Amino acid sequence: MKGIPKNIKSLSCFCSILLYEDKRRVTYTINENLKSECRYTAVLPRYWRPKKSDEIVKQKRNFSNGFKLVRTSNGEFGYIRESDGELLPYRYDIAFDFNEHGLAMVGKDGCVSWIDKDFNYIDIDGQKAKEDPDGYCNDFKAWQTIEQFSKGEKPIAKLYYGRDTYGKVSYIDTNGNLMSFCKFDGKIHDDQTYSLFEDGTSFDEDGIARVDDSYLFARGYYITYRDLRKIAISRGLLSTLSKEAEQALDKKEGKKLRNVLQNPNV
Repeated sequence: MKGIPKNIKSLSCFCSILLYEDKRRVTYTINENLKSECRYTAVLPRYWRPKKSDEIVKQKRNFSNGFKLVRTSNGEFGYIRESDGELLPYRYDIAFDFNEHGLAMVGKDGCVSWIDKDFNYIDIDGQKAKEDPDGYCNDFKAWQTIEQFSKGEKPIAKLYYGRDTYGKVSYIDTNGNLMSFCKFDGKIHDDQTYSLFEDGTSFDEDGIARVDDSYLFARGYYITYRDLRKIAISRGLLSTLSKEAEQALDKKEGKKLRNVLQNPNV
């Protein structure tokens, strides 16, 4: 894939499907909104998957985490398994190497997802789904954007789907399982657990993400802004921070005043 960056941060497809005569062109965006952003367009039959080919026209030089990425004569992408050298039957519009967690980013039929080494993919309901490798129907029902796993002690990846009346954000762990987060307000509430959100950011290196009106923690719990404020007040944290802020402000104002007295013409 000429021009594709080596460091893949995200893979998206936002209904970029153009119909022309008996063909459809599906455009995927790599590293959207980054300097390395680029696009890849797959040319497919209008209603079906391409007739499968096992003729390899291009392949990576080395295996990555047990698999080698290849491209077949009909333009699809697939994988050769290192353990037995077999070309596996699963095909995609666009695909990337398996990572250290045993997962790979793929795009197919205008959707994107993660696949595991058993070639299950995360469907739109957050379940591990198995597609028919010999099917010609467009049955890959997955996400609109997927992002790479965060760094840190507990890596988590963000999934996004926005083709309904509102957006839908979820997160998966390195086993490819949908993450559930239970409420914490000083104690854990197992009866208030969520896995889908209307909006959300990616997890940072500290294992924290901001979603809707809450903060998610990679361990599997969330705190609302309101509860966080209550906890901060009850433990005296806000008072401590206010005093520190006032001291810093006094120091800044004092420095500004000294500067004016020493330089009256400034």
